[in-house]
Amino acid sequence: MKKQILAGTELTVSPICLGAAGFGSRIDKDTAFAMLDIFSAAGGNFIDTANIYARDRAAGISRSEELLGLYLKERPKSDLVIATKGAHYDLETRESRVKRSCIEADLDESLRTLGRDRIDLYWLHRDDESLPIEEIIDIMEDLVRADKIRYYAASNYTVERLARAKAYAESIGAKGFSAVSNYWTPLKGNEGYPLSSDTTLVTCRDGDLAALADMGLPLIPFSSTAKGWVAKGAEGAGEKLNLCFDNAENREFRLKMAEKAAKEGCSVQTALLRYMGEYGNFVGLQIIPITACSNLAQLEEIIEF
Repeated sequence: MKKQILAGTELTVSPICLGAAGFGSRIDKDTAFAMLDIFSAAGGNFIDTANIYARDRAAGISRSEELLGLYLKERPKSDLVIATKGAHYDLETRESRVKRSCIEADLDESLRTLGRDRIDLYWLHRDDESLPIEEIIDIMEDLVRADKIRYYAASNYTVERLARAKAYAESIGAKGFSAVSNYWTPLKGNEGYPLSSDTTLVTCRDGDLAALADMGLPLIPFSSTAKGWVAKGAEGAGEKLNLCFDNAENREFRLKMAEKAAKEGCSVQTALLRYMGEYGNFVGLQIIPITACSNLAQLEEIIEF
């Protein structure tokens, strides 16, 4: 994989981001370490996690972050760029946690668990539209000045909120958000059958891509491969995914990805990941998709990138 600069930053990252949400839960330590070794050897270095992933509520720790921290300790020369998230809403009360005390507590926990003095890219996992965006930017700028994070970014924020955040950051001479991670896929979703029932997730529509390009905000989309629907096809995807994505337009798109894969000598999944980056270039937007793997065989496919 040929690394690139995350636009607007000094971070050098791979063209795909490996999702680590399953580390410490369905993916054990040995498998996770093997995945990271293989991904790194292929030129991959961009890793996505969050302090809520594989959350051990009793221990008050993310097992995903814990495994990544152990890996970094055992591989001190690793060039992995760990992007982690905080300020997810409370899973029991569903109350917003986008406030200074929660953000600082989540960040401090992630620093301890990952064994780092500073996070390269720190995401706010959710927005709270009842708060002025200026207040949120001020909190994050304080953390930059405290040298706890290099860059901060927004996950599940609307383009309207992002535009206001950018305007305010510019007015105070600050960098502001460096990227956005919303739900986006080149597939057409079937009306009435969302991929997730979580209504706090923000979907990035095609019209939003131009807005992000104008703002110079890279898109690091989650669930962009539609949980493998393109790779599996309607015949192998299962009822739930087919309810979300099985339609004539997507079947035609899958055929195009299969043709692309055959032409380029790669898997359909890799062809899709390549397509998303190419599509981003076409619309003037840096797109680095997050993709997760359940096993080493799946990982071997995507590192063909």
